[in-house]
Order: sequence, then C-alpha cells, then structure tokens
Amino acid sequence: MKIQELYHGANGDKILGIVRTGSMVPQDDKIFFSKWQPETLFQHGGDISRKAAFVIRVRVSIPDSLDLRQVTTPGVPDTWILDTSEPVAVKVLELQIRRRPGEKPEVVKGADEIKKALTG
Repeated sequence: MKIQELYHGANGDKILGIVRTGSMVPQDDKIFFSKWQPETLFQHGGDISRKAAFVIRVRVSIPDSLDLRQVTTPGVPDTWILDTSEPVAVKVLELQIRRRPGEKPEVVKGADEIKKALTG
C-alpha cells in the first residue's frame, strides 16, 4: 500500500460523504487529484448552496496494484488521476474554504471541525 497526501476539489455534500465513509468513490473509473496546486481545484469544489468553493487535503491509501498518472487538464496543470473502479481509503486532513475568487482560503483541520464548517 502506498500512502500519498493529495488535494481534491468537491462540493460540501461530497466532502461530508468522504469524511463519513473514509473513502473516495471513482466516477467513470477515475479519481482526480492535485499534488501541489490546490488553488487550481476550487473550480471543481464550487458549492452554490454554501456560497463557497472547497478543496480537501487527503491522505490516500493507494493499493500496490494502482498508480497515479500525471496529466494536464483544462485549468489544472497539476492533475493526477488514479484509475480504479473501486473506492480508495482516505483520511480527510483539512478543508480549504474560499468564499470569493482570489481570496486566501480559510483552512479547517480535523474531521469534527470540518463537519461543523460544512453543516453549521
């Protein structure tokens, strides 16, 4: 098992599901991450109901049979894809919240605080 700390943009409801289950579920057999540029992921973490955009930092447990591959996608030059049809185990380490474009994100650490930030 390989352990990596990576970033992922998602809306608040998806993040709450990830925190609750401790796993990320692939869509179309892929999970997208960034290694070094979380600021590029806010476009994928837009949440109209919460009037903010979100990025999480996760510790991902990658099975030895899988590898991350680097690609460039529109707006996210630091894209890493995990090709898998199965969920992967993660621990959400922090939540970054950006309420307005260009502003410095607020950082929330720990599962309980992240849940409060997204539900309260």
